[in-house]
Amino acid sequence: MTEITSSIERAAFLLRSAKVVAFPTETVYGIGALFNSEKAVQEIYQLKNRPSDNPLIVHIAKKSDFFRLTEESAYSAHSYIKVLVEKFFPGALTLVLPKRADFPWSSKIFPQKTIALRMPSLKSTQELIKRVDSPLVAASANLSGKPSATSWQHVRDDLSPRIRCILRIDPSLESLESLAGLESTILDCCSARPRLLRAGSLTIEELNLTLKSYSPELKVETEHYFVSQNKKNEESQILSPGLKYKHYAPLAKVKIFRSNKLDRQNPWQDFSKRAAFIGFKESLEYLESNGFLFKKSKVVDSLEEYARVLFDFFRESDLLGIEVIFCQAPSQTNLGLAIYERLSKAAA
Repeated sequence: MTEITSSIERAAFLLRSAKVVAFPTETVYGIGALFNSEKAVQEIYQLKNRPSDNPLIVHIAKKSDFFRLTEESAYSAHSYIKVLVEKFFPGALTLVLPKRADFPWSSKIFPQKTIALRMPSLKSTQELIKRVDSPLVAASANLSGKPSATSWQHVRDDLSPRIRCILRIDPSLESLESLAGLESTILDCCSARPRLLRAGSLTIEELNLTLKSYSPELKVETEHYFVSQNKKNEESQILSPGLKYKHYAPLAKVKIFRSNKLDRQNPWQDFSKRAAFIGFKESLEYLESNGFLFKKSKVVDSLEEYARVLFDFFRESDLLGIEVIFCQAPSQTNLGLAIYERLSKAAA
């Protein structure tokens, strides 16, 4: 039986007892365990049906843990790393670096030469990690390949009764609207320039603005990212989540609607009575004026709202038996880049 609680102390007690607990972050809900408990970490993979080579992210509550767990030569050689940590920790940023060689790592939990770390900014999450008094390893709290969980009810739907505990947001610490709805941005910091691995809640534009103030010539390298989005990642060792496997996909077929131009032979019109739409008002009006009938639709007013409601919309559409979801493609700038990545992987 899954325990659902708002008590951070209760969740911390279970984590200290090597149990697996789902908890909120400022991005999406996570499922975590003590980072040195092989049994609990293995349970995360089993609960999610997660491929064993898909790495987890270490969540910390103290900046000192970042430098305690990573190789000193890496952040000494690439001083921009300290700039990013000072500016965006805590925040929706994950950094991948070489792990510290003289730390007693478990090869079963951390088989890679690198480690992915982030410091969540949600007060509930920070307090949880502090009370556990240990970093946590975590993944998104959903079945692998499915839409991420943006509420405790989503976690319950996917993982109950197998998961031991779900921690709800403490309303005395933050509002229920605190979750951005998209996962963290991930940067590979193993070389002279940070390299984008996964677009997320923290935009490239924000990152580059900070890097520019440090060094006018320095910015996030995105060339590899855009190439990798168009082909399957076959690397034997992947650096972070989100690089190799199908993600974020509802049961319904996801159709990315790129512009207000319609092919009259479009086969998706056959599904119009079992279709859903999410995007901006003008595109919905255009589709409806061309004979599309939607059983469910969601008009968003901003990219921030699009990000916040996307995964919930996918899940609600599945409950209604929707067969195809028309998703308006945002421009691939600012938060639109992360939204577009989620849509592309869901449609793959």
